[in-house]
Amino acid sequence: MSALKRVAPAKLNFFLHMIGKRRDGYHWLNSLVGFTGFGDVVEVEPAESLTLSITGTFAHSLQDNLDDNLVLRAGRALQKKAGVNMGAAIMLHKEIPMGAGLGGGSSDAAATLLALRDLWDVEISDNELAKLGMTLGSDVPVCLNATMAWVSGVGEAVESVPSLADGYILLVNPNAALLTKDVYQACKQHSGTAERPASIGSLMELVEVMQAHKNDLEKPAIALMPVIAKILQALRGTNCLIARMSGSGATCFAIYDDETTVREAAQAVREAQPGWWVELTTIGAMEYGKTQ
Repeated sequence: MSALKRVAPAKLNFFLHMIGKRRDGYHWLNSLVGFTGFGDVVEVEPAESLTLSITGTFAHSLQDNLDDNLVLRAGRALQKKAGVNMGAAIMLHKEIPMGAGLGGGSSDAAATLLALRDLWDVEISDNELAKLGMTLGSDVPVCLNATMAWVSGVGEAVESVPSLADGYILLVNPNAALLTKDVYQACKQHSGTAERPASIGSLMELVEVMQAHKNDLEKPAIALMPVIAKILQALRGTNCLIARMSGSGATCFAIYDDETTVREAAQAVREAQPGWWVELTTIGAMEYGKTQ
């Protein structure tokens, strides 16, 4: 069989409400999650053993601990679950920054599970694959579908939210990683439960839903990394519809309804802060081969 490719799109938390904390340390949450036209790519091909090689802009950040990479752990988990004795050469093209609040590692793991299921012709249902993904990380189940979804529980409960939102996204990161566990530990205030939207009929409806909610992790993330507030200020100074931090940070994003406006905003941010990472993309999971 020839090589198989799967995209691993960057994830956005349009809002994230913390509900409470379990005794085991996991947090209950409500979050409206979407995906973008930007991300990583996972490629797999038959091999005698399970191996991983990494290329791309952020490959260097993963080289020191390659054997414990979530992509390899996903491959080993599927091998064990399905009783597979075949291997695979996995190539990860890494463009999502590490520790960015964009679900990069989880999306990579999800893409790996999907690609290896096809490569090895494993008979495992989507539901069972999601359960397996949950053992790797709470964001993996939602990344398996990579469509707008309502996430609750500790991440294991994923419900599709039909969406017609179509717009442009500007992603900005200070070129610094923020550990998820540190932000969660620092979060002391909870907004309480949020109501799941039945659907999102337009970009403006998405913005209105976001305006009615917030990201509870934004405040503790800013306390740990004050530059996040500076990024939000810079984005809100452009002609965006709304700007917000994604996940546990440090990446922030702004939404636009016009391509010219988002390109002007990207240029302005790059010129003002050449040390920041800036990426222009769209709402909606990427398709392999599609360029932005």
